[in-house]
Amino acid sequence: PIYREVLNIRRRTLGENAPGTLESVGNLAALLRRLGKFNEAAPLYEEALAQRRHVLGNAHPNTIHSMNGMVRMLGDLGHYEESLQLAQEALDTARRTLGNNHPVTFTALDGMGVALLKLERPDEAKPYLQEALESRRRVLGEQHPSTMGSLYSMAMLMQEQGNFTEAERIHRIVL
Repeated sequence: PIYREVLNIRRRTLGENAPGTLESVGNLAALLRRLGKFNEAAPLYEEALAQRRHVLGNAHPNTIHSMNGMVRMLGDLGHYEESLQLAQEALDTARRTLGNNHPVTFTALDGMGVALLKLERPDEAKPYLQEALESRRRVLGEQHPSTMGSLYSMAMLMQEQGNFTEAERIHRIVL
């Protein structure tokens, strides 16, 4: 309820297209996704991405961040090909505009890998997931929550490849 209240206040006071409003739209979408309310989250992700593209442009870090969120949302909804296409766009844009050492780029790498995993293409996913993990370790540190997220993605990869011992080892690190 608090995220909805903040969003409504920001819409009234800042306007529909203000960066703070769009941040609140994205935050509410992410919360609903985490709660498994995909049908409620999806239109908010779409709104945040469309408005950020319009207001900030495709190359802005917040727009790429919205692309990354939408990639995950599409995967959750089973729209794997669409998720992969958007993941590729997000990664290409992030690399071109933010470079290889930016946290948003790391998220795009992980998103690309996860999108490929959902399509049951683990061998293609592996280099993206490894690069995301190595980059996050180098730039953010071993204990950063995003690094832990990359470790979780690597555990999913190991599981998909049938390497259950390694998957368990990585899951224990994440715990």
